[in-house]
Amino acid sequence: MKKELTMKEIDLSSYARKSAYDFFSKVADPYISFTVQQDISLLYKKIKERKLPFFLSLQFVLLRAMERCPNLMSRKLEGKLYTISHLCASFTFALKDGTFAFCSAYPYLPFETYLSEVLKAEQEAEDNPELADDEKEVPYMVFVSSVPWFSYTGHEMEKPLPPDSNPRLTWGKFFFKDEKVFLPLTIQVNHALVDGRDLGDFFSLIEEEAEKF
Repeated sequence: MKKELTMKEIDLSSYARKSAYDFFSKVADPYISFTVQQDISLLYKKIKERKLPFFLSLQFVLLRAMERCPNLMSRKLEGKLYTISHLCASFTFALKDGTFAFCSAYPYLPFETYLSEVLKAEQEAEDNPELADDEKEVPYMVFVSSVPWFSYTGHEMEKPLPPDSNPRLTWGKFFFKDEKVFLPLTIQVNHALVDGRDLGDFFSLIEEEAEKF
């Protein structure tokens, strides 16, 4: 069962990042993007042992880590700033004809429930493909995609106009090096809401979430 999605307005007069928020809200391109080679050795081992779908398992762990980063849970809407209660994933799902559709996923659910719900959503997307998200859920979304056909060291994402505040995640083909498994992982965020330190926390928390998975 999906939880109620709620948001709470942030008082800008006492907001610690107000100066950065004001500055980067006025620039033409407020986005920052980083690509890392993320060590997923532990998570990869657990996924293989349990014979789980790689993309959906990875997405679950990444968004669980993101929910633990307060600034990644903030959204700018109609000139106001909010903290959201939960994250939803809007991810690209490959169709048999070579195109793709959008699916929604809810990583705040227990993993077994999350997985069951996602598999149903994928079947629905196969039967009725469309590139549209539930408008009520959009403020809570992280936009997720992957390019599993190749690895990479850098990636440029789309940048909507006007700028939004939804994080975007993309990853490529994982690879083996020195008996470890690495994943090219890219995150794009709005700098008015998120700093490099927040992203450092996110990358570190991935390992912690993998240990709990």
